[in-house]
Amino acid sequence: MTETNTQQKIILGQSKSQVILQLGEPLKKSIVEGREIFRYGANLDLNADYYYFENDKLVLKSISHNKDSVIFSSYVNQYGQPDKSFYRYDSKNNDPETVHIWLENGLELITARPNFSAKVLRERIFNPVAFDLYKTTWGKSYNVESVAVIKDMAINLGEVGIEKEIRSTPVASTPAADIRESQNQFSPILIAIPLIILLLTIVLFFLNKFNKKTKTSVQIKTDSNVVPPNPPIV
Repeated sequence: MTETNTQQKIILGQSKSQVILQLGEPLKKSIVEGREIFRYGANLDLNADYYYFENDKLVLKSISHNKDSVIFSSYVNQYGQPDKSFYRYDSKNNDPETVHIWLENGLELITARPNFSAKVLRERIFNPVAFDLYKTTWGKSYNVESVAVIKDMAINLGEVGIEKEIRSTPVASTPAADIRESQNQFSPILIAIPLIILLLTIVLFFLNKFNKKTKTSVQIKTDSNVVPPNPPIV
């Protein structure tokens, strides 16, 4: 499930009593590999939230998104490309669930498949660790040596990068003096265009008039050269 406001206020390092004060008594308590685990939210494993404690301090939050409409790309938009993506189990063909980790952010996601738009099944939050330590702790049950190639990752990351660059690029303000100077540069051109049109109109007018005069003159000359017919014989 998506974290409620109360769950978001629960942070790593809090004690068991502090968590219980905010969430109430857990549905179940268990101890695995020396860590005490509180279970909340649901009896079904896929829909339950888990809180891991070491020495009475919260060291990991495991939040279910199984019933939510949360997709992998929303995390990439926020955190960038994950440090590593690998298959959760040995046989990727039988179960393509994929694990993505951002080590410096202390964030792990499990998605339904290795797609950029894949549904997020679970989110786990822990203190930042190196990969070698992650492999022996939170990632020890995964097939961490495998490599999951995220479909459409490169294309979508390019679009995300362009979008972020556009959003983050400040819009430079143009001083009024620069605007006036730019306008002044175009003013002579704007003035010259009507003058050129007027000049062309005048030239075309006189050319047309000259052509008419020339035709009239030629016609008169032609008419003067015509020999009148002989008078009829009576």
